[in-house]
Amino acid sequence: MDTQDTQLVRAHDQLLFTIKRRMKRTGGLLIEGDGFVVYDMGISEADTHMRGACLDADGNVSALLDTMERTFDSDPRDEWTIRVHPCALNNTRSQIESAGYRCRDEKGAPIMVVTQPIERHTVFQTELVPLDTQGEQLLKEASPVLEDAFELSKKTSCHLLLGGGWTTDPYCRAAVIRQDRPVCFGMLTMAPNAKTAGIYYIATLSSCRGQGLAKDLVTDLTNEAFRLGAREVILQASELGKFVYDRLGYQEIGRYYSFRR
Repeated sequence: MDTQDTQLVRAHDQLLFTIKRRMKRTGGLLIEGDGFVVYDMGISEADTHMRGACLDADGNVSALLDTMERTFDSDPRDEWTIRVHPCALNNTRSQIESAGYRCRDEKGAPIMVVTQPIERHTVFQTELVPLDTQGEQLLKEASPVLEDAFELSKKTSCHLLLGGGWTTDPYCRAAVIRQDRPVCFGMLTMAPNAKTAGIYYIATLSSCRGQGLAKDLVTDLTNEAFRLGAREVILQASELGKFVYDRLGYQEIGRYYSFRR
């Protein structure tokens, strides 16, 4: 049986795959260093998926801080974030904080994993599409859901979802639940040579929350990942939404801590 540390390694690798893929396909900045990546999609909103850095468990924190300083020191946008692998937190926190960064949330963000399909007791019908031409159209329709749920501008939402960043990959899926229009949205990614899938951007319109939409959408995305050959599915939960994933059988394996300057 896999240890929690092994699952954390694969979860972190899946996150890095998704970030690197997005930067390369959207023309974003990507700097790969000694156990870290620095990236920037050129978007003004501060978000750890759009701009900042990820530090591996054995990453070189000094080299990362130097790279961040050279890359962002003259940037007029005033916030950038370092996301730290759970196993690196105790050894790197003081060094990161001495460079002017502060922890965004002392509870951290739960990393959760499930290793088998979820028994389906869903109420809502999920529309799952590969991210080809049909998927591109669905992303355009679903953009307002992200704008509402994550308080993003239309420009940022479109930049996140469109422009070739997600299309033409047989291991990616977009998913929506409709009530005359898309009201719940999510995405699935999986590296072609890996067996760990990741679920991202689970979002529900504020006017439609509390109906169980996200639960049904995550169920169908999770089971689609296993159908595509995944051995496990990971996601990063908010503290508020963690109970939904607990009920579906996801288990917490660690927490990401993000430091914002």
